[in-house]
Amino acid sequence: MPCPAGIEINNCARMSLMIRRSPSEAQLTPETQAKMMKIEECLHCNKCKSKCPYYLDTPTLLEKNLKDYKEILAGKAY
Repeated sequence: MPCPAGIEINNCARMSLMIRRSPSEAQLTPETQAKMMKIEECLHCNKCKSKCPYYLDTPTLLEKNLKDYKEILAGKAY
């Protein structure tokens, strides 16, 4: 953090968990949707990946979370 593309990595990386473990309405607001869609602007600079203390492939994790989020927005049961 911070991401050069403005992605809120900490929340976006946890979205699949948050949407299933907390009241989902808070995760489906227009503001949250806009934050999630920032993932599409990822520069693939890998700065997040190199700084991750858990050695996660952060860009791939974010892309998977965005795909899941879009499916939920489209009506997929969660």
